[in-house]
Amino acid sequence: MNLISTHFDPSFLNSTFFLQENRMGEEVDLLEKVSKHFLTKINSTSSMVATKLWQSRIALW
Repeated sequence: MNLISTHFDPSFLNSTFFLQENRMGEEVDLLEKVSKHFLTKINSTSSMVATKLWQSRIALW
């Protein structure tokens, strides 16, 4: 028991956990940025297509 208590450093666990949490947070931020970027692209493309369809519909009348 004495060997474990002298060689086990709980601060190591805390720092490792913090680093993992921090990295996960960065990955989530990156994922949010990428998804927002693609949603913006999809929205602008779909509105452009809708406008073109509407214009061609008016042209057919």
